Amino acid sequence: MISKGLRLLLIFDAISILIAGMFGPLYGIFVERIGGDILQASSIWTAFLFTAGVLTFVLSRWVDSHRHYRKLLLANYAMQTIGYIGYLFVQNPLTLLIVQVVFGVARALGSPAYDALYSINTDRKHPAYSWGLWESMQPITTAAGALIGGLVASIYGFSTLFMLMSIVSLMSLAYIVINAPKIPESTIRASMSKAF
Repeated sequence: MISKGLRLLLIFDAISILIAGMFGPLYGIFVERIGGDILQASSIWTAFLFTAGVLTFVLSRWVDSHRHYRKLLLANYAMQTIGYIGYLFVQNPLTLLIVQVVFGVARALGSPAYDALYSINTDRKHPAYSWGLWESMQPITTAAGALIGGLVASIYGFSTLFMLMSIVSLMSLAYIVINAPKIPESTIRASMSKAF
């Protein structure tokens, strides 16, 4: 049996991964469409990963000392939504770089907080099953997103895809704002929520 907090975290991340999966496989094609080349595509992706990696390292200690896990998770999803809306305004590699850096900051805010909340809400008797749920959800949801994104972009184009991603992200953000307070932020509360 998984706790309500863990179930909510899986739902939150499944929606986020689904949306990201819609664009991931199409990234290189999009860079080419806005006038970029292979080096620019890899440089922009490097900026995203470098921003996410360095800031995650820096912020993770701060996150542990302040324990505002839910607030940081909300900030992450809000910044992702801003990023998806930002894709609608990308017209060249420079504007794409700015949007990708926003995603890097979002990931740095959200990853340590999400992982902390997931660990707190994991079933102590079945940790492999609890983490197996996330590990299986991630590739399946990414695959679904890739298929949806490919279909939408091939039929309607990138603008429609970005509008869809933005709308789904806004709706999921509203769902997260409503439901995030239900996720225990400490092991004591997590144990109590499993008991009821």
